[in-house]
Amino acid sequence: MYIEGGSDMNDDMVAKGVVCAVAVLLGGINSAPLVDTTPPVTTLSFDPEVPDGYNNWYVSNVTVTLNATDDSSGVNVTYYRINETEWELYVSPFLLNRSNYYTIEYYSIDIAGNVEDVQSASCKVDVVPPVTTYHIDHFVGYHVCSFWATDDMSGVYATFFSIDGGAWQAYGSPFYISSDGTHIISFYSVDKAGNKEDTQQITIPPDPYQDTLPPTISLSVEKIVLNKLKFIASAYDVGSGMDRVEFYVDSQLLGNVTGPGPVYEWNWTSSDANGHTVQAIAYDQAGNSAASNNVTGYYSYNYNHHQLRFTQFFLKFMERLFQLFLLLKLGGKK
Repeated sequence: MYIEGGSDMNDDMVAKGVVCAVAVLLGGINSAPLVDTTPPVTTLSFDPEVPDGYNNWYVSNVTVTLNATDDSSGVNVTYYRINETEWELYVSPFLLNRSNYYTIEYYSIDIAGNVEDVQSASCKVDVVPPVTTYHIDHFVGYHVCSFWATDDMSGVYATFFSIDGGAWQAYGSPFYISSDGTHIISFYSVDKAGNKEDTQQITIPPDPYQDTLPPTISLSVEKIVLNKLKFIASAYDVGSGMDRVEFYVDSQLLGNVTGPGPVYEWNWTSSDANGHTVQAIAYDQAGNSAASNNVTGYYSYNYNHHQLRFTQFFLKFMERLFQLFLLLKLGGKK
């Protein structure tokens, strides 16, 4: 016997048919025929039984098992289909081993020809981790690192990175890293199902265009007034550009002038500049530095001494002149 859409009857079906025949013979010709109007019942189970990832996602292969029962004539066949494809005869458990949203429809037919209503069950499977790419922009003195992560199924949850073996950080936007020396950046991404990408590494060598040359600087001095000097530094840098010039008197930092230069002026007032040594140090944007020549105070002790004597003489002279003026004026009134 053959039922459409099914297969030849198995031993169980034959045995049930024999039982029915014997029952008819034993009961006589007038015995009531056996009647089966109830369709079979089919259940579906997943293995793993519940999703093993986050957000109701399976992150491993899923085994689907169908089990049909019929209390009267017995189950003849069970059919199933996945995502509205062609119906297939169920023979044994089958595997869902690709990332996808799955809807499984199924039903059974018993020996009496009763057809079960179509049942369905759904699950979602993501067995592929995300993929992260990176991009490095090189600038003088630093690099800018960017990451992009993609996941075609559940979507990207987050990307994490570590610099030179340091603590892991969640990536949010491009970040800066200095170009002085070699750096190792480790990174990976995780999708919303919980799949973790294998950790990747980038080795960033020192910037071949990094400014390692110091600026050039020269220092001169001009006298402004008796006790005030102007120190003039001329500083240049052909790499990253100038940042600042610091002025030191006897190795003590007393002045700081910032800007691109090339001329940096600093005024110093002192009651006695004799024997003091002034030096300027230039810094470029990359942090390289260079020291100028040493410059000693412009006027000497002798110069100060003679100037002081002249000033004292002049003041005395003016005082005498004023006294004479007063005497003449008083004498004229008499």
